[in-house]
Amino acid sequence: MVKFRFIKGKYVDGGNELEIRDLLENCDLLFFADTDVIYNSGKMVRYTQEPNAVRKKLGNFDLKEQMEILQSGRNHIELLWDTLQRIQNGGGAVLSKWNNQELNMRKLREISAKVQEDAHFEAVIVSANERLLRHIYREENYQIRKSRISGNESILLMLSQKNKKNELKEKGTQAAEISLSGLLDELTGEEDFCRQLLEAEGLQEIFLQAVYEDGKLFFVFTVETKEKEAAEEEKEKYRQFAGELVKEVFYGSGYMTAKFREMLIDEFYGKTENYSLALALYQAGQGRGNSPEAKVRIQEPGEAEHSCYYPTTDIMELLDMLGFFEQLIEVDESSVTRFMEYYKKDMLLHVLHTSETEGFLETSMKRNMRNLYERIKN
Repeated sequence: MVKFRFIKGKYVDGGNELEIRDLLENCDLLFFADTDVIYNSGKMVRYTQEPNAVRKKLGNFDLKEQMEILQSGRNHIELLWDTLQRIQNGGGAVLSKWNNQELNMRKLREISAKVQEDAHFEAVIVSANERLLRHIYREENYQIRKSRISGNESILLMLSQKNKKNELKEKGTQAAEISLSGLLDELTGEEDFCRQLLEAEGLQEIFLQAVYEDGKLFFVFTVETKEKEAAEEEKEKYRQFAGELVKEVFYGSGYMTAKFREMLIDEFYGKTENYSLALALYQAGQGRGNSPEAKVRIQEPGEAEHSCYYPTTDIMELLDMLGFFEQLIEVDESSVTRFMEYYKKDMLLHVLHTSETEGFLETSMKRNMRNLYERIKN
C-alpha cells in the first residue's frame, strides 16, 4: 500500500523549515527530489566577470557564438536563466548567478542514522550536486547511478541496508558491456527508435564491450543477425561502421561529439569493476593514452549472454578523487586535510599501483599522489 500525505504543518516546528527527524519517523521510503530540504539556503550573487561584455553578447544573441562559448567551459544561457529567476523574485535586473548550494550536513547525518537503525527504511536522493557524494563515500549501505532527467545529468543516491557497496578490484573482469542501441535510443529521445531501425536492417541488437587487455583499450561490437551465416560484405560493413564510430567519438571535435563521448564513457563506468579498465576509460575520455581500437563480432541471436547490469562500485569516488588530483598543483597541509576528509587512502594506493604498473595518468599527477600517500599512510 502506498499513501501520499501532503501535511507540511505536521513536520514544521516553528518557521518554515521541515523537521527531518519527524518526517523520518513516519516513512518506510522517502524521496528527496533535489529539494532545498537537504541544502542550506542557496545564495544568489551578482555576476562580476566582465558583466558588460556578457550583457552585450546576450543582447545580440548569436547561437553559433553561444555554442563556442559553451565548448570553452562557460555558460551564458545558464547565467541568463539565473538572472531571470532573480528578476522574478523581485531582485532587480542585475546579471546574477547561484553559488553552489551548501549541503545541510545535520540532515544528511539524520538520514544516514535512520538507515543504520531501521532495516526497512530506504531513502532516495535525486541531486545535480556531485558534492553530495563526498559526504557518503565512507558509508557502506548505498548505491549510486547517474541518469539523465529532463535532459540534465543527475545523481540517484539510494540509501538502504539492502544496498551494499561493491569495491573496485585490481584484479577481476577487465570488460564492461552496454547496449549501444539502448544508449542511442536514450540520446534520440524516441522510444524504440533504434530497435525499429535495427529490425529494418535485419538486425536484432548491437552490444558494445569495452575491454582492457595487453595494455590496450578495445571496443568490441557484437552484432546479432537473423541470418545464420553473414555474408563477407555484410561483415565488412559492420567493421567499417565500428571503426568510424570509434574514430569519430574519440578523435572527433565538436560539442555533440564530446557529449556523446561523455555519455558513452559514463555508461561503461556503471558496468566497471576493475581499476585498470576504469583508468583506461578515464584516459580515453580525457583524450589521453593509447588510441582505442575497434573489433567486430557477428553472431546469431542467443549465442551469447549479455550482462547489461549495473553493479554498484566505488567508481564515483574514484572519478571524484582523480578530479581532486587533476586540480592539485602541490601537496600541502590543506590538500592533505581535504583528501582525508573525503577519500580513502586504500583507494589511492590501488590507483598508484595500477597506474604505475600499466603506465596510466600524467607524471606530475602520480608524483602528487605518491607524495600525498607518503604523508597519510601511517
